[in-house]
Amino acid sequence: MIRISCTEFNQLSYDLLAVILVWIHPGEVIKLRRVCKRFQECINSQFFAVANLSNFAPIKRCIYSHRPNEFDRFWFLWPKNFQCAYAKSLSYFIEIRWFYVFGKNLLEIPAAIGLFTNLKKLELGVGKIPINIQELVELEYLSLSVNELTGSIPKEIGKLEKLIEIDINMNKLSGSLPQELANLNLISLDLRGNMISGGIPPELGTLRNAETVFLQDNLLTGTIPPDLGNMESLRNLNVSRNKLSGEIPAALCNAVNLRYLFLNNNELCGKVPVQFGMLHLWEMRISHNRLSGPIPKILRRVVKFSDRTLMGTKKIKVMKK
Repeated sequence: MIRISCTEFNQLSYDLLAVILVWIHPGEVIKLRRVCKRFQECINSQFFAVANLSNFAPIKRCIYSHRPNEFDRFWFLWPKNFQCAYAKSLSYFIEIRWFYVFGKNLLEIPAAIGLFTNLKKLELGVGKIPINIQELVELEYLSLSVNELTGSIPKEIGKLEKLIEIDINMNKLSGSLPQELANLNLISLDLRGNMISGGIPPELGTLRNAETVFLQDNLLTGTIPPDLGNMESLRNLNVSRNKLSGEIPAALCNAVNLRYLFLNNNELCGKVPVQFGMLHLWEMRISHNRLSGPIPKILRRVVKFSDRTLMGTKKIKVMKK
């Protein structure tokens, strides 16, 4: 076996060293950065990353990727220069669906995600939400659900003008709801099952095309903004199991297409607005609040309130016909 010391490697020209290392598999060559400073400088260069990946990474002829290969998985672990080089080589992708990359959702989404500039649909089962996501200007669908996401929702997400669906449910997101979400043309917003706190931004009422808003199972406080009644297309609003207080705003009745309204398990008080009887509701849940007074007759004809529906609402009574 021929043994070459670091001193001898240091005597090689930079170009010759790169020619030798570039033929070592990317999964192994990045480990050699620890050998000596010269190795580190060579392997950390953008030029080396591009050349090395071109020798090993398979050419993908499809614009969709639904099953991550070994290089897709390595992408989450590589140094920044390799992440950028690999993302640029796949910048023509319009759809990525990579779930269970390593079996556990404990990785961060690389900042290089912003280089997939043609993406329309992104579904990942790993990572945190990087600010660079604002670079995905063609993105229409974002799904990061059932993850270990922490931190807050970056306000930069409001710059994705083509985004129509956000699904980031069942994570550990905290912080407040960014009002910048109102800059989007959303059809669906699903943020249920996180630890989001603070109030519901009144600006969300400008989401005129939103049909579904799921904010249940969070730590939201304050009142329900009357502005949500301006959501003309809204069919399903769920803010249950939060810490919302105040009265149920009668202005919600302006959302004439509303079919499902779930307000249960909050700290809402006052009476149920009689105006809800004008809506064509299919289901309404108001249990486990601090509501008082009777349920209006007209509302009973529209919604069937079972005993279970009213559970925990001690003061409220059902008016008899």
